[in-house]
Amino acid sequence: MARSFARALSRGGRLRSATLPCIRTGRPAICAIRRCASVAEPKPEPEGMQSQSELAWRRRQEAVRGELREAQCDADIQRGRADALSLANMIGERNAARIMQTHGITPRLGSLLTAIPRLREEFDISGDGLIKFMSNSVAARLNDEAFWAGLTRLGGFGIVGPRLVTFMSNSVAARLEDEAFWERLTRLGDFGIVGPKLATFMSESVAVRLCDQAFWAGLRRLHELGISGDGLVTFMSNGVAARLEDEAFWAGLARLGELGIAGDGLVKFMSGSVAARLDNDDFMDGLSSLCSELSPFVVVRLLKDNDKFASRLTVEYARSILSITRHLDAHGFEGANRLKSLVGNTPLVGKVPELEAILLAADRPDRIEAVLQRFRGKYAAKRAMAAAL
Repeated sequence: MARSFARALSRGGRLRSATLPCIRTGRPAICAIRRCASVAEPKPEPEGMQSQSELAWRRRQEAVRGELREAQCDADIQRGRADALSLANMIGERNAARIMQTHGITPRLGSLLTAIPRLREEFDISGDGLIKFMSNSVAARLNDEAFWAGLTRLGGFGIVGPRLVTFMSNSVAARLEDEAFWERLTRLGDFGIVGPKLATFMSESVAVRLCDQAFWAGLRRLHELGISGDGLVTFMSNGVAARLEDEAFWAGLARLGELGIAGDGLVKFMSGSVAARLDNDDFMDGLSSLCSELSPFVVVRLLKDNDKFASRLTVEYARSILSITRHLDAHGFEGANRLKSLVGNTPLVGKVPELEAILLAADRPDRIEAVLQRFRGKYAAKRAMAAAL
């Protein structure tokens, strides 16, 4: 090639600039080189030889690229191992294993290592709180200063440390730079939800609906029912938030009021399962039969904080409950209280008809007490008992 250039120059050939592909990337090189452009350019190689040369060059190119990819992969693996070791040293092996289960965290380990000291020192989030706080949306924003500014701003609402852990969700993390989100957090104060109550009140469903006018209309209707502040925080759940614009839900609340379940009793009674079944006639008729024989107060105490009970309540199920409570009351026991202690929030809730048959067969107080003692125990024991019935 050099001799060809020399011959071309001796015959008056000119030089011109040309950008040739880089041998590593196959793309145009940054620098231009000079090549001969006269009629005296060397003759091209025969077609067969040119194809073989080009094929060999492409193979060398691909081999180089493969080596680079392998080298990059090895470097990434080594970096990942180093970051994982640093994470374990920073928060302990157990918590490191737990936090690594967060979706999308693996490629963001470097950001996480930088964020952990900052979360601990500036926002009092560490240990189990750190694990609960982390989500895929939070992990995705650890390098975003707008996210950190949002956390600082939440501190002005009294939401820090454990409260911040409770407050945070994927929806919240995604909206921390949305001014409409902040305006509506302030607006919740009109319903008595401020400071620590905000952290408890907020859920994924609530965060999603903060810009929904139907949600705010629902809060106003609840306020008219005397439900606000602490009561509204207790009352609200994902199931309730999802049904605030459903007229069947409001009709169900009105019917609960007719049964004597209103005010504080309604707040204590409400749960996701109850909210989901307010338009279920079998549920409402079963509840009506319980309230008519026991009392709204006793029924609320029996069913509150027990979604398993509420999810199974029907007319037939209510009959079994009333049969048991009558039998216990008739033999000197506090029927509703002893039944609640007997089944708890365990699989025995699904065995009320079977328990009815066993208890009614015990016709003396000592025999009834023996049955009640037989079904005492922790959750695992009661689960085994339920499986055996």
